[in-house]
Amino acid sequence: MRTRSLAGTPALTMAVIATLLSGGAAATAQAQRGASDTAGFVIRDPTILRRCSGCHKADSSGRLGRLSYLRKTPEGWEASVRRMATLVSVKLEAAEARAVVKYLANMQGLAPEETRPGRFE
Repeated sequence: MRTRSLAGTPALTMAVIATLLSGGAAATAQAQRGASDTAGFVIRDPTILRRCSGCHKADSSGRLGRLSYLRKTPEGWEASVRRMATLVSVKLEAAEARAVVKYLANMQGLAPEETRPGRFE
């Protein structure tokens, strides 16, 4: 049986590049912020708590597994919300999805200057 490699597909290549770039920008931004912000962000949004805490378990201080320890651009948060809706069948109304992206981008977003090290110019 012959398996087909997806490594050459443009969509996969772009996804890998985007992941590498966003991880590099996040790591650089985290290093610039210092150790004080590495403890994660407390998430208080009721929609996120209701829709996401089934998989992203909350600890005693209100941090959700993985979610509280990420920072992304608004586009990155939107891609994550879309991915969760597709892969994990998270059910969100369009208004809820926009509210989740807005909350995460506002509270845990990356500023344009933080993404500069990973941008092509």
